[in-house]
Amino acid sequence: MSEFPIQFDEENNLKLIDSGADGPTVAVIACVHGNERVGVDVLRHIVEEVRVIRGKVWLIGGNPRAYALNKRFVERDLNRCFGVDGIAYENERAREIVEVLDQCDAVLDIHQSFEPQNFVVCESISVPLACKFDVPYVITSVNDLNVGSTDAYMESKGKIGICLESGGMNDADQVENEEYAFGGVVRFLFTMGNIREVKPSESTELPRVLQAYSEYQTRARFVPVEGLSMFDQLAVGQVIGTDGGERVLCPSEWEGHRILFLHKEEAGKPAFGVARVVGD
Repeated sequence: MSEFPIQFDEENNLKLIDSGADGPTVAVIACVHGNERVGVDVLRHIVEEVRVIRGKVWLIGGNPRAYALNKRFVERDLNRCFGVDGIAYENERAREIVEVLDQCDAVLDIHQSFEPQNFVVCESISVPLACKFDVPYVITSVNDLNVGSTDAYMESKGKIGICLESGGMNDADQVENEEYAFGGVVRFLFTMGNIREVKPSESTELPRVLQAYSEYQTRARFVPVEGLSMFDQLAVGQVIGTDGGERVLCPSEWEGHRILFLHKEEAGKPAFGVARVVGD
């Protein structure tokens, strides 16, 4: 029997919590990226502290090989492999996880980003549920630019898929990120009807919904300018960074829109995205 999430390796990466009562089947995934580690500890807290009263809850460890190496991935990004053909280790791992996802009504995927930000990524079908989370922003349409994520896969099946970004992966103190992610999982399980709410949400403000529509592909080597952060509003002519020593400036079509996932990057890979606020 799997010892997951106490142990997380190639033999221990899956656990089913079955309430024995009728109800939805959901999954909570952690560590799709091996260097985003806080989610595994969150799953341990779920087992210890949360009682499932309806339906079934699958706990899934995404990428055990990358986790062991503390790397984002081994051969390719696992979060670009769901429903995508390929022969890499991550493609095979995605096919194994999909066997569980196909049984589920909804999935919550715990991630961390390059910066200490909390937000949700999902597709349109999941926005109403995503807006129940304690986040300032919900980002949609990211998968129009990058296919193969867990939330895109669930959307393709007409089901709910939510990616919860829980602080920065490089934050020195991960305790706050762990507590935040745990609260997000509790909110998800309560909203789906699997548990009685452990602690009510303190948030009363609805998040802003952003629609991603463009991304910048690095030509040589992109380095972001200091002082510019995710969700900052862009102005025409603003310096976003340098690419191979040349300045990257904000064009007129990005004016007033928000920057996403800004980070250093090598040639041929996206260094940041751009999103518009829905309703503006």
